[in-house]
Amino acid sequence: MISRRTRGETHNPCCRLIITGRASPMGRRQPVVGAGRPASPCTGWNTAAMIEDARSVGSGELIATDICVVGAGIAGIALALQLAAAGRTVVLLEGGGARRSAFSDSLYRCKVEGVIDDYGFSRSRYLGGSSNCWTGWCQPISRADMAVRDWVPNSGWPIAYEEIVRYARGAANLLEVAPDMTLESCLENAPPGTAPLPLAPEIFRPTLSLISPPTRFGLIYRDALRRAETLRLLLHATATELVPASGPLADPRRIDHAVVRTPSGSVFRIQARQFVLAAGGIENPRLLLASKGHGPAGLGNAHDLVGRYFMDHARVRSGTLVLEDPDRFSRLYDGSYFRAHAEFGLSVTLAEAYAARQKLLPSQIGLRAVFRGEDTVRAVRIRDAFRLGPANAKARAAIAADPFRTAGSVFPNALAYGFRKASLRRLIRHFVMESVVEPEPDPENRVTLDDEHDDFGMPRAKVRWSVGVLERRSLNHAFVLLKDEVERRGLGRATLDLPEDHVILSTSHHMGSTRMDPDPTRGVVDTDGAVHGIPNLFVTGSSVFPTGLVGPPTMTICMLALRLADRLATTRA
Repeated sequence: MISRRTRGETHNPCCRLIITGRASPMGRRQPVVGAGRPASPCTGWNTAAMIEDARSVGSGELIATDICVVGAGIAGIALALQLAAAGRTVVLLEGGGARRSAFSDSLYRCKVEGVIDDYGFSRSRYLGGSSNCWTGWCQPISRADMAVRDWVPNSGWPIAYEEIVRYARGAANLLEVAPDMTLESCLENAPPGTAPLPLAPEIFRPTLSLISPPTRFGLIYRDALRRAETLRLLLHATATELVPASGPLADPRRIDHAVVRTPSGSVFRIQARQFVLAAGGIENPRLLLASKGHGPAGLGNAHDLVGRYFMDHARVRSGTLVLEDPDRFSRLYDGSYFRAHAEFGLSVTLAEAYAARQKLLPSQIGLRAVFRGEDTVRAVRIRDAFRLGPANAKARAAIAADPFRTAGSVFPNALAYGFRKASLRRLIRHFVMESVVEPEPDPENRVTLDDEHDDFGMPRAKVRWSVGVLERRSLNHAFVLLKDEVERRGLGRATLDLPEDHVILSTSHHMGSTRMDPDPTRGVVDTDGAVHGIPNLFVTGSSVFPTGLVGPPTMTICMLALRLADRLATTRA
């Protein structure tokens, strides 16, 4: 069996090539962020400790660099380290600090229409970005994810599958998952007596997820960031505007500098040859829209596309599944098991050919075991009552309305938690079914600017996200199909709860808001990630996805960042 292992200790500084890797004594590949320093000296700074608090930078100061990267999350850190390894001087801006803070969180507050979520609380505004709240699920992009489908308007990717997948090994190394693990190799090494669900292959296919520890980029790559000779990381540094070049000899299409503000009140500038936005699917379009140097519509927005086509994965819990032989299947499919005990897990995805015949979006269904004595609803309420976010007030109100049964659920839930940790599979009562669906690109789902401003004077984001008819139909269809297949094959029985209007949960996978397309009337960035009409401004991360994937986006985010780093490492604007 491929078992869950702890992260290794070896994380060397100042990567020469991040995308290489080596095997740890236990078999998990460890990131090599260090096999030497840059081969050639670079102009600019040269110090052994280049993580700074931007509040110490003098107001009015000008910092010059080759490349300025806005956002020190997964994409920003991967990109900056790779560029530093190539000898480019890089300033990496992180709006938050090394740890979470209430003030930094307040700058993410935004208005949301159409979903039961608050995107202000579901993001992590400190070093490492979304890796701080990521659960570790990795799925590489597939050919089917990138395909154009005639029943899905605006679907498909404008670049070849091979253009992205060549960076899969580098992304796997950064995310601390095995780069060569396949469905076949995982099943060969699965626990004795386990097997994938024998479902009709023309309807469902097993889907492999690789499980990262998860990698907290701000922690694991901090030494590499500190020791990279040509990289300067500034904490508490919020880019509030990108300013085009001006003057008789300047090219007004180009960005000259970024305006940076800090909580201490200081304001300074970063001047660079090239700029990269890597701040996520809400902040990337927000900064473009708030930068008015090319006109009131914002940067790169000549065709009113910045912020449009915002996507998220609609997530629905619907019904329960009772398996006749839970021990045989649960260790492969129970998300709560393999996240703690294994390096991979399986889910069930609608087969591409079947989805095409039925004109559906692909849906992926996962299972979570519920043990005897477990009261999932009240356990979630208690958890949410101690968490920040929109569910907090609702959970506290529900507990106040039902205090005695909530209190009575504490001990049985604690006992069930012990069953789960001890992996007593025969004490499983049933499985909760949860599905996500590939989002449909819709130009009316969008990020815009609100009338309210944050403490830096920057307009807050306003997000509209609704789930369309095709997405809802695809979710319902997948649940019904799975129930029919399980019962027809004598694997168990399922009960479904399919109201007309599902309670839609968000996964906080913010995608599509600066979509990629070679045609400037259809996309914000070209196939290299360059903003149309602005030759030295690039965007990376999930905001450039033209079509959302059915699986989690993290691995694809990493691959796109490494792809862009390759271009910028050899191109000097």
